[in-house]
Amino acid sequence: PPSVNFRRAMLTKVIPIDLGLAHMLVKSRYKQLTRFGWWCPVLLHEGVNTSPLNIASAVIYRSYVIFFSSIKARTKFRADPFLYLAAPSPGPLVPIQVSVLGPPCSGKTILSERISREYGCLSVSAGGAMRRVLREQHWSALAKALQAKLEAGEDIPVEFRV
Repeated sequence: PPSVNFRRAMLTKVIPIDLGLAHMLVKSRYKQLTRFGWWCPVLLHEGVNTSPLNIASAVIYRSYVIFFSSIKARTKFRADPFLYLAAPSPGPLVPIQVSVLGPPCSGKTILSERISREYGCLSVSAGGAMRRVLREQHWSALAKALQAKLEAGEDIPVEFRV
């Protein structure tokens, strides 16, 4: 019987939902993506190279929305979610390089951190790098020059940011 074969998943709720609802729940941040993002955890567990663009089904599992490449994959996941949640995390399809530009206080850092979380890439911020230099290398010539500019209320020159 299934209750004996999948005993560890017996009390786990995996609720199938419509793809439109799944996208809305993630977009509104009511539910989160797992570390798999848009990739199918069943295919990742099976070692199949796939694209996250082939989404056919979704479920709610705890506070997450999980997407699947097929109804069959969703059914396999529902039988034993713990098996598929142990699959390795997917890597990016292609190397990602994104530049976020905008005026001060327009949300560039927040947006870049969100992109970083969503796609698993590194987020580099000029302001963050300068704050780190001031905090961790306060004795260096660069930190002293930055501090002098900030205390004078001047803009930081481009040469300092590059």
